[in-house]
Amino acid sequence: MEGIERILRAELKDLVEADRKQHLGTPSGSPVYAINGDPLTDSVQQDLDIVDSLLSDLREARANRDTSATAARAAELVERHGLDPDREQELALDLISVHIEAMKSAREHVLRGPSRYRSFTSPEAPRTVIAEVPERDPGPTFGGSSSAYCERMRGEWKPQTLSQNATTYRMFVDAMGDLPVNKVTRKDVAGFLDLLQCLPSLWSKNPKWRGWPLREIVEDAGDYDGKFMAAKTVSRHLSALGGLFDDLKARGEYEGENPAHGQKARGAKSAERGAWDSNDLSKLLEAPNWIGCRGERYRAESGTQIIADHKYWLPLLALYHGARLEELAQLRRRDVKEEDGEWVLDINSEDENQLKNDYSIRLLPLHSRLVDLRFLDYVESVTELDHDPVFPRMKPGGKDGKLGHGFSKWFGEFRAKLGIQGKPLRQDFHALRHTTITKLVQAGTPKEVIHTITGHEQEGTALTVYSHATYPMQTLRQAIQTVQYPEDRIKPHRGGWGDLR
Repeated sequence: MEGIERILRAELKDLVEADRKQHLGTPSGSPVYAINGDPLTDSVQQDLDIVDSLLSDLREARANRDTSATAARAAELVERHGLDPDREQELALDLISVHIEAMKSAREHVLRGPSRYRSFTSPEAPRTVIAEVPERDPGPTFGGSSSAYCERMRGEWKPQTLSQNATTYRMFVDAMGDLPVNKVTRKDVAGFLDLLQCLPSLWSKNPKWRGWPLREIVEDAGDYDGKFMAAKTVSRHLSALGGLFDDLKARGEYEGENPAHGQKARGAKSAERGAWDSNDLSKLLEAPNWIGCRGERYRAESGTQIIADHKYWLPLLALYHGARLEELAQLRRRDVKEEDGEWVLDINSEDENQLKNDYSIRLLPLHSRLVDLRFLDYVESVTELDHDPVFPRMKPGGKDGKLGHGFSKWFGEFRAKLGIQGKPLRQDFHALRHTTITKLVQAGTPKEVIHTITGHEQEGTALTVYSHATYPMQTLRQAIQTVQYPEDRIKPHRGGWGDLR
């Protein structure tokens, strides 16, 4: 009888190889998965949208233990390999995970090409290796060892302690992968703690994130302004890890120093977003995307092309105006207009626009830097009617159907290619908004004016009631003009805009 693990590895290998061949058989520049794709939409983005949608469906199926898509294959494998029929449901569930791994490999094929042998990193399985390697016994896994530890402590711990510690161990496997327990290092524990401090405090109670991997929750929380996991909670998770490794050392099942000892639990205070520092901001604004790149799919590589679409404009608009991604992504021609003799961005909730709250509705003076960079010429070029989108290449995506879904993922990958890889929340797109706020604060801008510019709900009953108090447009413009970046040396785009529609 063949072991289930070997069967699952073979399934994964076959799926990955089939996907690789599909890529190799698709003409260059054409979408691999999108049948009758949109010729005006980037083929890579079309494929990513499909892959991400399938990944979302698979993860939801796994969370709900819905094996309808894999039951038939599981039954076939049970019969072929002479497995115990009672293991059919278990195998069907494992096959869902195999398909998730295969889809993550497919995503890598879309982004980096169909290499036959490549190790790739993913949010759920940082150490997944696609190439088949010689089998060897790595010893007990973290998941198995922690489960056995919980069973040993069942009579000694209170039920609440048992439940909390078991949750910690499940979260560690989710975040870091089910590593051989003897291979867990201090760096793994530190990475886990870094991730915890970036989790929204109520992540487990939000139905939107049910069944999501922890790393994807952190990435999706890009526009989250609430509280993050408290230091006390992070400390509890760290203590649970320390207790596990103390027990394993005492039993001779772990060698070396306890990887949790000496670690510091940092909580919500250190997880708050801050402004981009000057060094990372320089790396961003000096990137080929703004001074000349190799092409649509190679914006981090130097070349002669400047593609002035949403990937060019959105970071600049965010830096100089402190607006949220979705507020900018859903701008239409009619929203870029003159008001009291000033060019403004009309952030509104008309049509199907999604805003964070009513306080987000506002007229935002257009910074002169965007005028200098010819943003108004761009809008005039790519739009004809009032309701035409300013960024026509952006398409709804994700479970919330947000326009910024695909861009947010791209921006994370783009900044990584530039070598900007700090704390998860420190260099994401939403942190650009905090960079603007920092500039406004440093210029001595009154808090009420800052809140009006950024669309924040104001603190206190009186400020909340009068949060839409009318400030002269000139006052808002003077405030927003104090936002200046010496790191920004981008030259105005002098060429045409091409067909960006």
